[in-house]
Amino acid sequence: MAQTTVKFPKKIINHYISTLENKIRVDSVLLFGSFAWGKPTKHSDVDLAVISKDFAKYDFDKRLSLLNHTRDKVSYQVAMDIIGYTPKEFSNIEKYSAIMSKAKQKGKWIYRKSDR
Repeated sequence: MAQTTVKFPKKIINHYISTLENKIRVDSVLLFGSFAWGKPTKHSDVDLAVISKDFAKYDFDKRLSLLNHTRDKVSYQVAMDIIGYTPKEFSNIEKYSAIMSKAKQKGKWIYRKSDR
């Protein structure tokens, strides 16, 4: 069976980051999962970790609400799973999450504040 090539939705992700920056300061964004590992299928979602100092003032539920509300405003063409961390939380992520530890090691930084 032939593998279908799935195009990385760069414009949608950039639009998401730009829209999110109207609400919080985004320090960096890490892509992980099938798009980062180079094995996306037509059923793949985009997995992102957003790193922001502003998350220090939000509990976990409030972060998810903010990230998902922003996603729902800009992304209707591709499924996106997004999680948010402060820089300090993410620097110690190996202690709390094996999945995010792998993401930190093998993911791709697609945005850093200094890039823009």
